[in-house]
Amino acid sequence: MMSCSKNISQVKREELGRALARVEYQYLDNQSEAVLATKQQLVRTIQHQLFRQHLSDIISSVHCIGSHAEGTAVATSGYDLHCCLKLTSSGVVEACEDNSYKKVYGGPPTLLDSKGYLSTVEAIKDLQKRIDYILQYHKIYFKDKLIHMTLETNNYMIVLNVSYERIELSVNISVALEYEHLRKSYSIIGFPNDLVARPEKAYGRSDLWKVSYSRNERDKLSKLDSEKLTLLRLMKLIKQHTPQLRPLSSFFLKHAFLKMTTDYPKASWSSPSDFPERFKDMVKVMFTSLKKSLPCFFDKGINCLQDVTDAEKSQCAGFLGSTIANDDYAGLVGAVPATSVIVPERVLTAYDEEGWGCALM
Repeated sequence: MMSCSKNISQVKREELGRALARVEYQYLDNQSEAVLATKQQLVRTIQHQLFRQHLSDIISSVHCIGSHAEGTAVATSGYDLHCCLKLTSSGVVEACEDNSYKKVYGGPPTLLDSKGYLSTVEAIKDLQKRIDYILQYHKIYFKDKLIHMTLETNNYMIVLNVSYERIELSVNISVALEYEHLRKSYSIIGFPNDLVARPEKAYGRSDLWKVSYSRNERDKLSKLDSEKLTLLRLMKLIKQHTPQLRPLSSFFLKHAFLKMTTDYPKASWSSPSDFPERFKDMVKVMFTSLKKSLPCFFDKGINCLQDVTDAEKSQCAGFLGSTIANDDYAGLVGAVPATSVIVPERVLTAYDEEGWGCALM
């Protein structure tokens, strides 16, 4: 019986390894390095020519954040920029009942609400108008060729749709405040570095600025080995293709991953055959977090599941619990559909325990 059990376990483990290798090869390893490099250069050009040259009167700094800056992007990821406003008169940060948000009293008069608080909606509208004006009257070039840009706007989001030769990408622009440059009306716990205008998440209120750890996440994740980041990228793909997991945000996945690296500090990543075991660890951390809570890695007072309803948490936990109980991790990965890209056998066996261990190429 022991031998039979061991064989079944080994077969399931090899199925998981092949499934992970297949998705990694078809979805993560087939992007042109030259195209990715050009996209990054285009974003840097937009940073410099649009914001630093034309908007330096209201923008103090622009930060690349999000999955591309972290090294955790998948094919569908857009680029993200935090544009931090200069406050002509210093605002004072006030604490809120919900630790995820802060209020800012004072600032440019045109951006204040009727009670004197800095309005996220007005700040977004103002930056939208300024960008729209610049795009109408100024051209931005990269390598002497015009970058075509269209502005997609609403009360909550600013998106630049960029086209250059045959390359297309989107740049999500967040209006932010550099936390360290604001005066505080309370003692600081944790170390947030930006407050971000996200009125669609702030209970419909325009006076609440969301605490952002995007730069901390970027700095933490970008220093990790690419093998570790591949695990997070794979989990993002799986979430996209699994209806039962869609309520979970990238914010949750990132902090579950960071928790896993803390909870299993001695877990081995030295061999390709370790990778499927670390994938199982990640699923288990997600499951236990859904059953309890997941404190933000940088501030224990913030729950990474606060935007997920109890019904959604129950759904996600039930799905992952069934995966763990049935040892069906390969089935979880299999939710990502196969593409027409043929995967060589040497790649499919890259995570085998026998140590064939060919690097994924």
